[in-house]
Amino acid sequence: MLKLKHKLTLIGAGLFLLTSCAPSHYAAQDQSSFKNHTGHKTDDGRSFTVGDEPRLEEEKIIAIEELKKDSPPPQKKNSNPSPPSQSEDTEEGSDEDQKQKVTSEEFPFRRSLKEFRFLRYENDPKTPAKLGTKSYSLQVYIQPDGSAGAWVGFAGALKTDGAQLLFEDSSQTNEDYRVKGSLESVEQVVVGRFEISRKGALKGSLLETATVLYKAYEADLNVRTPLDKNLEEYVNLNKKVQNLKADTKAWVNDFVVPFGVSTFDVAIIRKPKTPGAEKPKADSWEDLLEFKGRSVETDSPQTEDLKIQALLSDIEYKSMQLIGNAEGEDSKIFSMTVKDDKGNDTELLLDVERPKSAAEIEEENKKKLESGVDSDTNSEETDGGQLPPQEDEVIVDGTKSETQTILPPPQEPAYEKEEETTPFPIDIEDVPIPVKRPTPPKSPSAPKGSQDSPSTSRGNNSKSYMSTSQSGMAAKIVRAFDATFNLKGVQDAIRNINGNKGERNRLKSFFKYANPFRGLISSIAKEYRVPPQFAYVAVIESAYFTGGNYVVQISSSESSTGPFQINRATAKHLGMNFVYNGIGVMPPARDERRYFAPSACAGAKYFFENAEQFPRDYSLSVLAYNQGAGGTRGYARKYGYTYAEISRHNFAGARYANKKLAAYFIAGNYENSRYDVDSASPRNLPSRTVFPAARIKDPKCRKATDAYR
Repeated sequence: MLKLKHKLTLIGAGLFLLTSCAPSHYAAQDQSSFKNHTGHKTDDGRSFTVGDEPRLEEEKIIAIEELKKDSPPPQKKNSNPSPPSQSEDTEEGSDEDQKQKVTSEEFPFRRSLKEFRFLRYENDPKTPAKLGTKSYSLQVYIQPDGSAGAWVGFAGALKTDGAQLLFEDSSQTNEDYRVKGSLESVEQVVVGRFEISRKGALKGSLLETATVLYKAYEADLNVRTPLDKNLEEYVNLNKKVQNLKADTKAWVNDFVVPFGVSTFDVAIIRKPKTPGAEKPKADSWEDLLEFKGRSVETDSPQTEDLKIQALLSDIEYKSMQLIGNAEGEDSKIFSMTVKDDKGNDTELLLDVERPKSAAEIEEENKKKLESGVDSDTNSEETDGGQLPPQEDEVIVDGTKSETQTILPPPQEPAYEKEEETTPFPIDIEDVPIPVKRPTPPKSPSAPKGSQDSPSTSRGNNSKSYMSTSQSGMAAKIVRAFDATFNLKGVQDAIRNINGNKGERNRLKSFFKYANPFRGLISSIAKEYRVPPQFAYVAVIESAYFTGGNYVVQISSSESSTGPFQINRATAKHLGMNFVYNGIGVMPPARDERRYFAPSACAGAKYFFENAEQFPRDYSLSVLAYNQGAGGTRGYARKYGYTYAEISRHNFAGARYANKKLAAYFIAGNYENSRYDVDSASPRNLPSRTVFPAARIKDPKCRKATDAYR
């Protein structure tokens, strides 16, 4: 795609002019979302997303400009206030500029294009050839809002024009529609641009035109099977798996409509080698399985079954779903459920990813060298003054794993302190507690350079809101957290918190009202062998702190109760004193979930249990804490996915976990930052909701907390 990106340089050069000249709707867009989301959503609210499609942003801006030309200028409601600038913060995504954001509602024809099927032919007009150069056929399912849908077909010859193939002599099944198109091979990828037009009422006029960005490529296929299932015991299942693995690739067709849908067609293909040849013939594919669906964000509880066509009788399937979708990259993960020899469901995961070309890899490395080290956690722009990272080998369970980067603490740029307000009354009584931030001492049991000692890191250092000097499990968790800093999802979450006033205020509210609890949290963390930063994962968004008055809440949709929102099943598993309460019903006062101290002990214990399940990647404990026993956590345990893979592919829960890790890094640079609210923070524990009247059931918890009663 490198050459393609160079070909778009002229369009990209105009991008600065378009974005700086005004569309306020563009200014309101989140930059990453604008690039990787089409601007349209499903009926249940999931965004349509794209892979490595550098043309989308330019096409959307062009569409916005054309819409702006055809629309009357908006009337000014008030001449005094100036329009918000692109550099201003957004408040919960609801600032004045958000109201002007262009959405797919303003492009009804683009929204009406629902599905696509594109075929090419060589010599035989009845036998498709994936790289055919003689003719084409394109089918589009069009369904306007509130109307019945229908397939519209186009067909014609392909004419060679330099490096391009142009649609020629096109015919159509519906005279109300027209198509123009072109194809070009760029770096082993076929890219195309189709323009589908609908005729207007006047003869020869066009009512509206929709652009379809097309891309086709060969991708690597990796079939993952459950690690806890011995396939040798299942002859037929093993045969199905081997059929999917043996000399197979994936052929992918992507269709993207700016401000419309994004869809994919995937064919699992086998490329048998010609006897005596090193490589298979270009068009000697054998199709094993085909499936198609909508390319939508996967960090959502909603899923949908894909349309599947099994072309070999021995590949029987029950269902197939898209569960991982890497935005901005040509990489997807599909879940395929098949029957084993005993008639039980077995889930296979298919990783489909386009390998990067040598030119793309060279370009990525060049950009890394030019940009230097990663951006500051509390800056919206790269600081540029960071020290180079230090390489350190990680040893887990006695074996060496891949090299991780241990980064120095970020340098916080100077910010003006934001005015603090207290939106809620505070019920604080005189229960004294030390408030000074603990400074991590040198650990005598962990000599310098020990793999079990926490490094001075982005999230655990002398400037941190909370920090630890523990060795063992706590140190390993800190090191694993630090290793997630450069993940795109974590960086996006840091930028979102820093750039959103509402998010910042929630985080500052936590820092403010959790201040009297810092010593108590650290004591509990030490007893349960976890870093005190586990609290960021567990309660950083809890209304107990963010509300400002330590109110104990009950979930309105389940039995989750108290500061840590522990449900009945988890309370039973962790050995707490609790009472079975109905959904939305506050349990009686003897229920330990209603009090911070026993709940924090349970949370630390639960966090440690989750960390123990992922000794190769402790950062998965963040995801596991919030995901429960199944779902994405199950994919990590049963199929060996790392947190980096889960975050990259936006598995369900990844965005939430990335937000927790972002808070870890921001809290790691707390002192004297714009988040530092120590001067306005309460100093004493509240007299109620911290300890129950009765003795805490867990003896380890009593040991950790008795000094604070």
